Amino acid sequence: MWEFFSQKTIFVTGGTGFLGSALVLRLVSQARPKCIYLLCRGGKHRAVQKWQKILPKPMSETLISSDLITYLDGDIQEPNLALPPTSLTLLKTTTEIIIHAASSINLVDPLHKLSQSIIGATERLAHFALSCPHLHRFVYISSAFANSHLYAEASSRAAVDISVRETLYPLHPSSPSSASPSISTATIYKELQSRGTTTEYESRSHDFPWPYAYAKHLSERLLLQAFNQNHDQSPNHNHTHDAFPNKLLIIRPSIFGPAQNFPYRGYSVPLSTPLTTIATMVSLTPSIRFHAATRAKNPDTEVTADEVPVDVVVDRTLFHLAYGSHCTLHAVCGERGRYAFKELWDDGMAVRKMPWRLRMTWLDVDWHSPRLHYIARLFVLYGMSFNFSEEKTVELWDRVPEDQRQGLNVFKDYSRGLGLVDRKEDMRVCARALMGYFGYPKWIRSLL
Repeated sequence: MWEFFSQKTIFVTGGTGFLGSALVLRLVSQARPKCIYLLCRGGKHRAVQKWQKILPKPMSETLISSDLITYLDGDIQEPNLALPPTSLTLLKTTTEIIIHAASSINLVDPLHKLSQSIIGATERLAHFALSCPHLHRFVYISSAFANSHLYAEASSRAAVDISVRETLYPLHPSSPSSASPSISTATIYKELQSRGTTTEYESRSHDFPWPYAYAKHLSERLLLQAFNQNHDQSPNHNHTHDAFPNKLLIIRPSIFGPAQNFPYRGYSVPLSTPLTTIATMVSLTPSIRFHAATRAKNPDTEVTADEVPVDVVVDRTLFHLAYGSHCTLHAVCGERGRYAFKELWDDGMAVRKMPWRLRMTWLDVDWHSPRLHYIARLFVLYGMSFNFSEEKTVELWDRVPEDQRQGLNVFKDYSRGLGLVDRKEDMRVCARALMGYFGYPKWIRSLL
């Protein structure tokens, strides 16, 4: 499949982050694109610093020495990407593929802050993409939790494992405070810009677990609106093979986890793999009891977590891109690869630092309840279960000849467990960061 990328001009945002670094390294190592434009605040100097920090020397040197990468010192949150006119014009007239992987992953940030870093940046980049005359595909890295409102909206209060197809589910107004379905996405975005929130987000009938999930949801709606609207206004909109909606590919990863193979087994960046962070917090909390919310009758087996290796996200993205997919699809471990809560909890207790065991108590309460442990209120993932479909990837995989699938990490290796023991170094770095955040003295942090 790598021939597809030969002589292509690719524009990447977020190329120095956890996902982006692996993606750019994959392209540089396996393909021969004409050029990879890399947008990074601070330009090449900053990119080099980040790669040297998160990658082994041979891999960081592969990126740093590559003549395929052109560095752009810019900012996706600024008008015209904060680029000089000559650079912007060159980027616009030559770009064929845009991969928008830059995003805040902070679950604590309020919606008004994410309105710029996630939603505004995505909308701005979409309009830039639609002005590129040679655009082949715009790839947006979203989140499988863009549909996490389905848990609160479930018709049955007893529903535990929520099935999520590879589509965007609308918000269904069920209270006077909900936004009317006749209100356009553009109007809702304007409300967000002026108020810092929206009426539909404030409705408890939807109840996203974090502002981050709603920000991804609204970003997807804005993208679909922009690409469909541009198609309707195009004089050549009857040419379906070149229609603007066919240029949009939305990839939805679930919970990011360490790589299973590429760039090496266990590749990770501290604080970028949520289950590692949760395990670290559980291992350090001095609490005796841990209260979490669920509506499951048998949480040990019914509550699950879908963690996808980062290299599966990379290869699944490039796989669909190479074979012409234009849709919304999940990059997940799938039903078979999910971890049951008991497995997660037992692994967490095995690495717990405190001399006493944390006692788990499940409560049938709202996930915002003050009765819950602060870790459960922060991550919310405790107590829920989502069955994310990966049907589109399975169908494409079955159509592609076996010799063209060799060496690809498109699916999770189901034989591997969580393996917190293999994440000890990440947990140590994470622990130091968390203890610094909570004000622990340096001498205590140095003991880790």
